[in-house]
Amino acid sequence: MRVINKPWILSAIAILFVFVSIEIAARLSGLGDVPLYDADNEIGFLPKPNQSGAFLRRYDWAFNELSMATPRPFKPSKAETNILLIGDSIVLGGNVFSQKDRLGSVLERETGQSIWPYGGPTWGFQNELTYLRRHPEVVAATDAFVFVLNNGNFAGPRSWQTEMRHPTYRPIFLSLYLFKRYVLKIDQEPLRPEMEVARRDQFEDFRTIFSPNSKPILMILYPRREEVENHQLHEERLLAKKDMLKGLDAGVLDVVDLAADPRWTLSMYQDDIHPTIEGTRILADVIKTGLLSNRLIAARR
Repeated sequence: MRVINKPWILSAIAILFVFVSIEIAARLSGLGDVPLYDADNEIGFLPKPNQSGAFLRRYDWAFNELSMATPRPFKPSKAETNILLIGDSIVLGGNVFSQKDRLGSVLERETGQSIWPYGGPTWGFQNELTYLRRHPEVVAATDAFVFVLNNGNFAGPRSWQTEMRHPTYRPIFLSLYLFKRYVLKIDQEPLRPEMEVARRDQFEDFRTIFSPNSKPILMILYPRREEVENHQLHEERLLAKKDMLKGLDAGVLDVVDLAADPRWTLSMYQDDIHPTIEGTRILADVIKTGLLSNRLIAARR
């Protein structure tokens, strides 16, 4: 039997063994089990349809055939009010949220109605409206619309930039991907010109989509953590948009300031903007109250 005694061969085998072990551990951990995205220069990016998984093998997530954040196919029921829930990562929930704790699921339990959530992380108002422009059949089948909007949503559309933040495919070597993203923190790349989303008149898009419209629209103004700490900042950034938004669709549009609810405090945040599980529950209750006041749903006995 021939014995391998060349140091460089033994070192190479050892390095390969370590790399394979790390790669297996990375895949078994579930760290790479995150949603994939489709990307283009019109909508920017959105979750791929018909996918599901469990981040860290614990926090399950799912998207249906229309990239809505629910495992249920979009089949509106005439026996229930069908509510389209629109937003960014606040609506979708983060990686460490289970499906049952995400805003759409909580709101569905609270109201007893069909909630259809969609959105994209860091999406702007224009990205959200682009989805509606692409899916007029969804607009036609929906009974009411709920937008969850923060100040950043009005800054303009978001474009796809990097596989680190919004992956479009599974990496061949997950361990290298995780090392680059979480250790080296390489999660930004220069925007490729061909992927840049051209800015549109988002308010004109809104009027086009919802004109003529007789379906109720509820808009929730969602403050960042610093805007709860600083009321003047909240007024300047977010409340200043309230009259403008209400003027978009007279008669069927209501705007609610989440920060006005006494339950909404700094403890409702897990970071500078995203809600905790308890914050998500309170947000769902504020939306439910808005739906009740507009007689979109009946009080549950």
